[in-house]
Amino acid sequence: GNAIKFSPDNVYVDLHTHVVPDPQDETKSVIRFVVKDYGRGIDKSDFQKIFEPFQQASKETATIYGGTGLGLPITSKLIKRLGGTIHVNSEKGKWCEFVVDLPFVGQTVDVAELSRSLQDTTVVLVVPRPASDCPILKSFDDCGIKWKMV
Repeated sequence: GNAIKFSPDNVYVDLHTHVVPDPQDETKSVIRFVVKDYGRGIDKSDFQKIFEPFQQASKETATIYGGTGLGLPITSKLIKRLGGTIHVNSEKGKWCEFVVDLPFVGQTVDVAELSRSLQDTTVVLVVPRPASDCPILKSFDDCGIKWKMV
């Protein structure tokens, strides 16, 4: 949500997932989620602060965008309870990237079964561009997943 909230209109937000070696133990794997936006960015001096409850990168952030300053602290605690990590990279004024690593237990996924189980699911997408430009929609259609764009 923050990636969309802090990005200008008509700008993409990148989301990538990969299974990669665990940086702390290369005999294990993690599922890595990377969310990158091309908005305001975060000053390096604020990297720790944004994970503290009721804190935001600046007073201007609260004034312009609102919010309570609880999203990242709650997210961080949930990730840690799942045995994972979260960290941020950013270039102020250009982009911000959050990287989440969660333990991967090595179980395979039956894609056909997963697709069948999602057929009665409706996905609501919040995207800053026309539906025809959203590549994930073809995947949803192929799997029989209903979607609505807002």
